[in-house]
Amino acid sequence: MESLIRTGISYFGNRNPRHFLADLEEMKSHHCNFIVHTFSENDQLFYKYTLAELIKLSKAAGLEVYVDPWGVLRIFGGEATSDFAFKHREICQILHTGETAPGACLNHPQSREFMFKWIDDAVEIGAAVLFWDEPHFFIAWSKVAAIPSLDIFGTDPYWLWFKKPVAEFVGDFSREVMQMARQFHKEPQI
Repeated sequence: MESLIRTGISYFGNRNPRHFLADLEEMKSHHCNFIVHTFSENDQLFYKYTLAELIKLSKAAGLEVYVDPWGVLRIFGGEATSDFAFKHREICQILHTGETAPGACLNHPQSREFMFKWIDDAVEIGAAVLFWDEPHFFIAWSKVAAIPSLDIFGTDPYWLWFKKPVAEFVGDFSREVMQMARQFHKEPQI
């Protein structure tokens, strides 16, 4: 019987396949069954085929592969920088104060074109799942969960930033994710 709990790890910072193989053995020893490979704009430009090799090794080890647009367009979470957003300030999101936000606006055709190219590259390197990591646009959770092509709905409940007790904070967010996942027939993920 397949386990209902999936265990994964986010993998970033190392692009050396030799070192990755050692890390992969450790992941397998901890019974991971998926891996999130970050794929930043820098990776897209300089390490695309190296990432393809890491993904191939991940799949050969039996891991399901998620690919994360880490910092892409500064719309998605991650410490990676966005060359695109830096060079195209005129198409960045505008805050309610009128100030320009650091992230590109996904409604702009140039941003969408860039994102579609990123998606094409992620598929080319072997992504099984595209993992939208901490998108930085402000709409209700229910509108996101209702997206028909969305399979997995989740969040990262960072309780420390809010100075809340972990059980209470994570519990509240977990219940909210479960409620949305049930309502919209999605796989929940915390």
